[in-house]
Amino acid sequence: MAIPNIKLTSLEYDDIYKQLVSYISTKSEFTDYNFEGSALSTIVDLLAYNTFYQIVFQNILVNEMFIDSSQKLESIISHAKLQGYTVPSRQSSFSTLRLRGAGDNGAVADYSRIQGSKANGDVKLFYTIDPAYLESIDGATEATFTVYEAKNAIIKQLIPPNSTKQSAFITQVNLDIKTLKVEVDLEGSGVFVEYRLATSVEPNITTSDNVFFLERKLNGYDVMFGGLTDPLTGRIIASAINDNTKIRVSYLIPSGIAGDGYSSFSFVGTPIAPTGSNQISISTSSSLVATTGVSKNGKDQPNLDALKFFVPRYFSSQDRAITKSDMQSILVGAGYASASEDIVIVGGEELSIPILGTVYFEIVGVSATEQTAISATKLLQQKSSLGIIITYGVPV
Repeated sequence: MAIPNIKLTSLEYDDIYKQLVSYISTKSEFTDYNFEGSALSTIVDLLAYNTFYQIVFQNILVNEMFIDSSQKLESIISHAKLQGYTVPSRQSSFSTLRLRGAGDNGAVADYSRIQGSKANGDVKLFYTIDPAYLESIDGATEATFTVYEAKNAIIKQLIPPNSTKQSAFITQVNLDIKTLKVEVDLEGSGVFVEYRLATSVEPNITTSDNVFFLERKLNGYDVMFGGLTDPLTGRIIASAINDNTKIRVSYLIPSGIAGDGYSSFSFVGTPIAPTGSNQISISTSSSLVATTGVSKNGKDQPNLDALKFFVPRYFSSQDRAITKSDMQSILVGAGYASASEDIVIVGGEELSIPILGTVYFEIVGVSATEQTAISATKLLQQKSSLGIIITYGVPV
């Protein structure tokens, strides 16, 4: 059977319809046929619609096969999984606070509640993630810590383990993965150990390492553990969980960008102290000052263009901070900045008086004394080459 000579060179519905009519008109059976006022017009409409639908569907399908042309978040999540990159969901707005005048040896426990407010009367809750310990600085006690906005805080929630799949599932897709803590009681003895988040491209993870991996699904996150054999090397990756294992998770569910712009902060009630520390005394001499100004960097969804840029570079760097783009990718991926343009990186060899072996970096709007700068420096130092010194603050 000969293939019909139909020239379907356009993606527009009207052009497809005209080309079908033009083809049918060449047939002797339809000479002088009125296509506008006949039942055949309905059939041509259906053919044109079906052709148009298939072209659009195939165009979308081909585009979603590649990360550069993907338009759907689900497709980018799938591509990122192949690169060992976990796509975040909502991100909490945060602010760095300084607490002064609260007494010696005091401390604020993790997940303490702090109220943030705006001049217009809007109020939201912020939470500490790690304990904050007061230290004596210039004759006064002081602590600097970061708080994260959340409309709900899940604290030490038990989730069922799956020893066969070496995983546990968190049924919440809108959690901020920066705030996620995973604690494991391997044998059900009541003693929980905090596990750290590792990446799938991280080298040299052994069975004695207390780590977990994170994989995003459409309706939540899979917390993956070890016990599985690497098919390439034959070795077991990380420590395994079993049927007696208890797993508990803590995380924040943020409001996203709605948490930005809060600048006046105060404790909700009397803050609880961590075990073994003194409870701080809140008085008129105590003060909470936002050193970063207003809360910022809340996100409702990840930026698709940023993901397309950083995901391939994340894999190529193998989660190592070697080049400037590696460092920018790591910091943006960890939520320390929303875009690479917010991070300034200068090599020591670029200075007027070269200082070899040192890399200077700075996040726009973040001072060197803030906890954000300190933790970002520690993160890059862990992932940089041996012998390289990472210093916060770019020399003028």
